[in-house]
Amino acid sequence: MKNMNIIIILVLFVLIILTLGATFIGGNAKGGPSENLGLEDSSQAAYRYTETFTHPKLHFSFKYPESFIVTTMTNGDGSEVIILRDDKNNAVQMLISDFGEDVDITAETLRNNIPDMVIKDAQEVSIGDKRKGLAFGSDNAAFDGDSREVWFVFGGKLYQISAYMKHDDLLKGVFETWQFDDFR
Repeated sequence: MKNMNIIIILVLFVLIILTLGATFIGGNAKGGPSENLGLEDSSQAAYRYTETFTHPKLHFSFKYPESFIVTTMTNGDGSEVIILRDDKNNAVQMLISDFGEDVDITAETLRNNIPDMVIKDAQEVSIGDKRKGLAFGSDNAAFDGDSREVWFVFGGKLYQISAYMKHDDLLKGVFETWQFDDFR
């Protein structure tokens, strides 16, 4: 019950942050050892992932295209927003917030805890060899009702990676290069 309340509060907070982030991104634009994380059937053909972002405290990194910039913002509650975008408003947004215990995020978990959330084409993703996350399409209003999401918990943090569905290849490309330096 406690986790359900936490998830509901986090989702409400996320929707507010995503709305702000989508506005920042471009608003209504249409259009152990380290281990890689990845999504199946991804195409990185549109971009060359040559630059590396390394988070100084959470010990993860990912690669991104040279033409993109990374902006980080910390909120008063300690959550952090990372926005990766280019001058054409191609973008991916990441919200990282405290969660507590490490749990697997599944379609069933989200449907049970957030019954109004639309989850389309759910795909399980592996976070190292110990954790499971979920990649899915949704109707996130912050992304004009058509978003691609990847959610997972690692090291007591909830990671919510979101993009307009039309930027799905960018999100997948970034996620495929994601590495944690320390699998706890």
